[in-house]
Parts: sequence; C-alpha cells; structure tokens
Amino acid sequence: MPNTLRPLTSLALLLLMGMISPILAADENKQAIFFETKIRPLLAQHCFECHGAKEQKADLRLDRRNHFMKGGSSGPIVVPGKPDESELLAAVKYESYEMPPSGPLPDEQIAVLETWIKNGAYWPEHPGEPREDELFSKEDRAWWAFQPVERPDVPQVDHEATKHNPIDNFIHAKLKEQKLSAAPPAEPRDLIRRLYFDMLGVPPSPEDVNAFANDPSAAAYEKLVDKVLADPRYGQRWATHWLDVVRYADSDGYRQDAYRPLAYRYRDYVIKSLNEDKSYKQFMTEQLAGDEVAPDDPDALVATYFLRAGVYEYNSRDAEGQQILINDELTDTVGDVFLGMGIACAHCHNHKYDPILRDDYYRLQAFFKPLIWKDSHPLASDESLEKYQDELAKWEAKHQNLLDQIEEIEKKPRESAQRKAVEMFPEEVQEMYWKPAEQRNTYENQIFYLVEEQVGFEYARLQNRIPKDKKQAWEDLKKKLQDVLSSKPKRPPIADVVGDAAGTISPTTVPGDRSQREIKPGFLTILEPGDVEIDPSLSKNGDSSGRRATLAKWLSRDDNPLAPRVIVNRIWQYHFGVGLSSNSSDFGRLGDPPSHPQLLDWLTSQFIENGWRLKPLHRQILLSATYRQSSLIDAPKTAKMVDPQNRLLWRFPAQRLKAEQIRDAMLAVSGELQNKTSGPASSSNSAVRTIFTKKMRNTPDTLLESFDSPAGFASVAQRNATTTATQSLLMFNGDWSLKRSEAMAKRLNREHGTDYEAIVRESFRECFGRMPQPEELELSVAFIEEQVAYNRDLSKAKEGKLPSTALLDEPQMQRWSTSFNISDKTPHQFLTLPDTRPLPSRNFTIEAVVFNRTLFEDASVRTIAAHWNGSNSTPGWNFGITSKKSAYRPRNLILQLIGKDKSGQVKYEVIPSNIRVPSDKPYYVAASVDYDSGTATFYARDMSYDESELETVVVKHSIVGDSGSNSLRFSVGGRDAHSPHNWDGLIDEVRLTRSAIEDESQILINTPNDLVTDDTVGMWQFVRSNPSGPLADVANPERELELSRRSDRRGLGPILIALSDYCHVLLNSGEFQFVD
Repeated sequence: MPNTLRPLTSLALLLLMGMISPILAADENKQAIFFETKIRPLLAQHCFECHGAKEQKADLRLDRRNHFMKGGSSGPIVVPGKPDESELLAAVKYESYEMPPSGPLPDEQIAVLETWIKNGAYWPEHPGEPREDELFSKEDRAWWAFQPVERPDVPQVDHEATKHNPIDNFIHAKLKEQKLSAAPPAEPRDLIRRLYFDMLGVPPSPEDVNAFANDPSAAAYEKLVDKVLADPRYGQRWATHWLDVVRYADSDGYRQDAYRPLAYRYRDYVIKSLNEDKSYKQFMTEQLAGDEVAPDDPDALVATYFLRAGVYEYNSRDAEGQQILINDELTDTVGDVFLGMGIACAHCHNHKYDPILRDDYYRLQAFFKPLIWKDSHPLASDESLEKYQDELAKWEAKHQNLLDQIEEIEKKPRESAQRKAVEMFPEEVQEMYWKPAEQRNTYENQIFYLVEEQVGFEYARLQNRIPKDKKQAWEDLKKKLQDVLSSKPKRPPIADVVGDAAGTISPTTVPGDRSQREIKPGFLTILEPGDVEIDPSLSKNGDSSGRRATLAKWLSRDDNPLAPRVIVNRIWQYHFGVGLSSNSSDFGRLGDPPSHPQLLDWLTSQFIENGWRLKPLHRQILLSATYRQSSLIDAPKTAKMVDPQNRLLWRFPAQRLKAEQIRDAMLAVSGELQNKTSGPASSSNSAVRTIFTKKMRNTPDTLLESFDSPAGFASVAQRNATTTATQSLLMFNGDWSLKRSEAMAKRLNREHGTDYEAIVRESFRECFGRMPQPEELELSVAFIEEQVAYNRDLSKAKEGKLPSTALLDEPQMQRWSTSFNISDKTPHQFLTLPDTRPLPSRNFTIEAVVFNRTLFEDASVRTIAAHWNGSNSTPGWNFGITSKKSAYRPRNLILQLIGKDKSGQVKYEVIPSNIRVPSDKPYYVAASVDYDSGTATFYARDMSYDESELETVVVKHSIVGDSGSNSLRFSVGGRDAHSPHNWDGLIDEVRLTRSAIEDESQILINTPNDLVTDDTVGMWQFVRSNPSGPLADVANPERELELSRRSDRRGLGPILIALSDYCHVLLNSGEFQFVD
C-alpha cells in the first residue's frame, strides 16, 4: 500500500502554518452582569423590603455591598466560595431562619444564589455611586455617552498615512503617544480578500483578485471599494449583523419552536434597505413606527416585524404573564439596539451602575403599551385591496350555497372549539375575551389576541369535532370546495406586522407599586427629565396613538447623544472585530469607555452630516490606511507591553470567518452557490447563502451553531469566537464539508481533467486568492497522485471478500447465529441487491431482526432497508428509525413512502408508527404496505425475552402506487451511495415480500418453517455455513447481496476521491478560514 500519510500531513501542515488563533470576544464583566441580572433583582424582590435602606431587621442590610458583606447581628451571612457554610443559603432553603417569611424561594432561584456564592459572591463596587439623597452623581452626568456629540479638531500628525483620511490622524496620534508604529500596508491579494469577506461575505473570484493586483493606478483600491458598496451582496452580508442585534429567527422559540413562514419578509426588508443605503433615521423609524409614519408603504409595515421578532409561543396558558414577557423583552431589546444601554437592570430597581431609573424603564415601555400584533396583514394599496375584496365577494356569492352548507355543519363544532380554548384560561381572562370589542381597552385587546391564537389552534383541528352523522357530508362538501378554490381570487401579499390596539390606552404602572401610579411615556431622565408630549400628528394612521413615532423622532434627532454613536460604533466593530467602545450594546459603566473617544465623535459627526447614511461611513473607514494595514507582522516588544490586545490598532486584527462566511465560502469555491436574493427561507442543506436559510431557534444548523452563530433568543451585539473540538470534527468529518469538497473536485476535474498542476493552481487561487509556492505545488500534486494510486489499488480488491467486521456473533442475537454488522468504523456502508427485476412495484412487506447501537445527532433516519435513492421526486421507500432531532421524536419506527397520490402527482410522505425501537436490544420489525386500502401495517416485538408481546399498528397513507423504480437497487442498512442515513448495529433475518401481509400469523417470526413463499423476493440470514455465501438468498443463491465499500461510498472513482480529499484539506486550512 502506498504511503498516503506523508503528503497529506505535509500538505496540511504547510497550509495551516499561517493559521492565527481566533480572538475571543471580550467578556471581562461576566460576573458583574450575572450579579446585575440575576442576584440583585432577586434580593430586591425578596429581601430589600425588610433589609434595605428604610428598614434593617436584625441589623441586616442587603442593598449595599459593604453592609451585605458585614452581615447582621448574628455575623456574616455569606462565606464566599463556600455555600454550605453560608447562613443566607441555609435561610432560603428553610434550614434555619426560613427566609423570606412569605414562603420558600423557587428551586431555580436557590440554585442561582448557590452558584453565585460558590463562585465567590462577586458584588461589584462603583466609586461614583451617588449619595442616597441624590438622583444622579456628578460622575453620572459627566459620563461620556451622555455628552453631546461635538465635532473635534483632527489631530495633526506628521505621517504619510494621515494625508488622506482623518481617521488615520486620530489613530496615529494615539500610537505616537504610546511610542508605537503602524504596520505597513497589506498586500493587494490580502486586502481584496479582506474587503470581500468584510463587505460581501464571500471570497473574491480569481479574476477579481488578478484585476486588482495588476492595476497599478492610485485609484484602484478606491474603485474597488465603490464596486463592493454597489454590489447587492453587500446587503446580504451586512443584514446578518443587524439580524443578530434584533434577535431575528425563523421560529418562535420555547418548546414548540413553530416555524414563522412570513418572517423572511423582514429579512428581505433589511437587505433591501441596506443596499438602497436608506438613511438610518428612516431605517430606525420604520422599524419602531412604520405603521404610524407610512401606513401605505409595504416596506414600512414589514419593518415593524422588529417589534414582534422575539421569542413567543402561542400556546401559553398564562396570557397575562405572556403579555408582560412580551412588553419586557421588547423594552430590553430597544434599549440594547437603539440606546446602546443595558436597561434590563432597571426593571426591578434603579440601575446600580448607570444613571437609569426604574421609572425610566417603564417610561420607555409606555411608548409600546398599546402595541398589538397583526397577523397576515395585507401588503396592498387601498385600491388593490378594494379590488381584491370585490372579486372575493363575487367568488363567495357564486359559491354561497356551498359555503353556507359548510358553515352550517361547522357552526356548533366551532362554538365548542372556541369554548374549550377559552375555558382553559383564568376567569378574569375569560371575561376580557367575551367582553364586546367596543368595550375593551388596549390591554384587554392584547389579551384577547393571545387567547384567540389558541382558539385558532382549536379551529385548525375542527375535523375532529364534526359529528359522525355529518362527517361524510362535510367531507364531500369540503372536497367540492377544494375543487373550486383554484378560481378563488389570489390574496395580496401578506406579512406579520404590528399596530396599536383599539380602545382606551391602558396605563403603564410599575409592578409591585401599591399606589399604581401611572408612568407616562418618556426618555432617559438624565437626558430629558419630565413626561413627553405625544404628538398625534406624527401618526398618519388614524388608528394609532403616535407614541412610537414620538420615540422614533427623539432617537433620530441630530442632537441625540446615543443613537448615532451606537450605530457608528457598531459599524466600526464589524470592520475591525471590536468597537471603539468594546461593548457596543452597553455604553454604561459595565462597558468600556472608547479607546478613541474623539474619533468616535468625529465619525458620528460625519455620519450625521451625511444624512445618517451608512455607505459613506463604510467608505470613510475602508479607505483609511488603518483599515488597509497588514495583519501579518509580529508584535513589537513595546506593543506587547502597552497594547497586547491591539486596541490602538497598530496592525489590522486578523479574524476568523464567521459561521455564515465559512458556509458561503465553501459553496462559492465548490461552484454550487445559487443566486437567491429574496423569498421564503430555504432548507439549511440547500446551496443558497446562509442568510436565506431557515434559522430555527431550538434546532439550529449544527455547523453554524458550532461556529458561534447566535440562536436569536436575545439581542447579540458581538458574537463569541470560540475554538472547540466540535468545530474541527464538523469540518473534517461533517457531511456538509465533505459534500462541498466532492462538488469542488468534480468541477475542477471537469475543467482540467487530470492536469493536477492546473487543478492545484486553480484551487489555490479560489481558496486563498494566490498562486501556490513551488513547494506547495509539488506537495499537492504528489498527494493527489498517491491518493489516486491508493484508490485504484483498493478498487481492484476481490469483490465479495467479506471484511472480518461484516459478520458478528452478538450475544443477544445468538439465536440467529451471525448477523450483518454496520457501523461508522466498518469499511463497508451497507448491502445492495444488483438484480432489480424481482423488486415489488406495488404492495410489499419488509421484515428484519435488528439491533441498534446509536442514533444520529440530527434528524437523519437510521435505515434498516430501502428501495429509494433519497430524492423526494423519485418513487421508492425507506424503512428505519428516527434520530435525536426528528420531528417525529427519536426511535420512532417509520416508513418514508414516495409515490403517486390520487391526483397523479409524486408525493413524499412519512408514515410514523409511533412504535419506539430501543437501543442494545434485538427487535423484530416489519412494515407491510397495501396501496389498495391505503394503509401501512407495522409490527414490532422485543426478542430479548420470550414473553414479550407483538405490537401492531395500522396507519393510513395517501400514496396509491409506484413504490419503487426498477432502476433502483434494494439495499439493507442504507439507501444510496450519497446518503448519510446508514444503520448502526446488527441486521438479520431480512425478508422482502412482493405482497402485503394479511395478518400477524404470516409474519416471519410466526412462520419459522415457512420462510419462503411464492411472493418472497429474498430471504437473507447471513449464515457463514450457507454454501453460496453468507450474503446469498437462502432460497435463490443467485440473489446475493453486495457490499457497498466506504472507499466507493460516493460513487466517485479513484481520481475524484483523491481530488475530493485534496479539496477537503484546503477547506480545513487556516488560510481558508481566516482573513488577514
């Protein structure tokens, strides 16, 4: 066997030499944030009333650090690091003083306290805390984020780099103060790669690289910057940043995590707005109050989805609690996104670090008090909507008799469904729901909406409530309705938006305030004390209050010190990895002051002067020498001492590609990337840019999740940048990277045949933007040639020779002698039957005795047997059990059936038995499909003990024919050469029959002496003593199963396998995954 390890190892080492360790996101204030969000609110809620500023029972005060650590009359109540010795924990566990007296704390809160004490009981101090008789301290009022934005003078620095861009003056002035020097300019090939990934999210083409590298003009780079700013891929890349901040996802979150089919319209709105360079003022205003300021603009209406993009689950029984969660989540998010202030800490009490009052939290929330969600809202002009409604009325009039008959049958079931849904709520909620609409206030209408969501769920299951004596008539009527629906006028485009609820606006109050004083809408007191006068004229929507438009107007004022600074800082962060102020959603004391405060204000002034537009800001930054400097220099000794984190930017900070960039770059270099630009979210397996794939909160894409793509549960200002073993495993062994490598190999082979030198040169240009060095070229070609030789030798191995691991004597399977063994470690994948002539095309039964070891981590099916190629458009079937993330729950015995339905269309259908097949036990399983009756009958029995009972389940299906193609092979333990859906474990006693079993007396385990009938296609027992071989049919030796070897698993052949392995190394290299 040729030595394949040396070139592989050498090549990988050579490509990885330039790999730079990822820069971890700063998290210096983790303990302080934990204290402010978990511990202080808990103490405030349960302890401050008796042990606070006004009263100190037992001489114990718990609202200040020094008092807390001192303890009370019995001494200290906390021993940091030792929860078991801390009186506080014993008291809340009711093991000593039994505190609080109102009742024990929930277990979750006790666990939080225990964790806090165990980790040292960290209670951050703040020397600038105001005196107890002051509202704000001098330090509060002088905090940099609350100062007016003033345009500073540009520092004069004698340096060549500062002659063209004021940004460089500010940067070099700081460097000069610390006796540091800037890095030299980056090489053109490094610079264009940096620019493309930064602005477009994908690598430049070799042609783009060469054009830029060979352009000697002084304006070459400026032209390139203008080109990428005009590229529609700019909006696709930069929308990802915004969607992180606004906690966007395509699902609800919580337990059900239901898919949101219309969420994509907001994503498309963001992309479009960025590409159009919409003023940030307008962009912000439309998201906060689009329905008020531009009620006839579909884009402005879609923008309001921001206000409802957070986690939500329609089936919560606590409607009032759900509304509180919605209000609080939105308030927190608006504070993070637009104010850049962590206002959540003021939810229960005045912020202990920043000058944010508890009243400020509810003053902000009051702007959103009347907000209500509007589902499936039409995006059409009044004229278009009126035309549609006229056409719909005509259609309904034409079919009125049919509609009336259906309505008459459904009337009582609907009323029953409505009552059932509403009765599950508390009486006070039921009263709000049944109250006449004209009598409800805004809060009652909000609660009505939340209850109505569950009424709608019951309506969706109405078929279960139709009386039996009317069921057939109802079904016939519904079929007639289905036949005429094609003539129904097409509904205008719809979107999930918001508006103001009808009725008198409910007052905003502070929870727990017995006086229930009303909190009026207002801004941060430290900036603008007093209530805000709401200007109704700002709302062009007569049904809306103008509250949100008033807030948007304040945020978008040129003299607002927060909103413009926040977005400018975010833009800087996305270009350089860290903002000028490193905590871009927290400009308070838990964040850091800016490294270059004057530069931040200068950029913000420029931003305001340019009409709050982002593209001029990008251009200013991108054309700076600071952005263009090299990252490939060793840190000077002075820099290591003075600025080890490179906050002063003495070189460009190298960065690992973000999750979406890695995925999209792999699609780009493989040649598979499709040019989707908008529309409903696609599967994560599709070859579209990541921003157009489904982002499910609870079941995120594994690759994206491992590379720190946020799930969308909360606003994320800056992603983590972790380095984990999972990332390496997914990149080296994951199906996604393997398939991209194969596609890239096929394309290179088509373009260059077996000219391996040309293939290496082309692949380096595509992956790295450069030509290979002579040594790299030599190593790469040698690796490919040796891999080709090895694969050719492997393919010449004698067919039919069973590996030693193919047959096993598992103790629990001994009654069947040997069994066929499949695992990720065996050199074979599965078995196939070469002769396709006898395979059934209609009714069939598949049986086997199986022993499962593991499930897939995702939703892939562990296949027992199949007659299918994996395509939903090709008739066939697949018999197996579900894995961990399956929508049908794990270990469900299922049949995937693909064939024609009654309309003649090919349909894919999953038929679940809901029989659970456990691991590490022998199980008899069977599925018998009868197309004439439209049923699939499942059988299962635990064979580990004789007294077990047979489980039988009959499930309806809608496939009427064509269960398999004669061009497809029957397979055991897998389904096709490109599928990852293989079995893991043992398979025995496989019988395929070309008829449906009539009853359990005919199943395999009940007919041990009559295993082969006239309808038997094959019976395989995997017995070593079989004269025709262990893979031969016991009745027809000619029907022998064949091994599908792993070396042939992709059906590529020796050359393509070698090229695929080579491409796989490139995609896993540090140079591919990092930008310099």
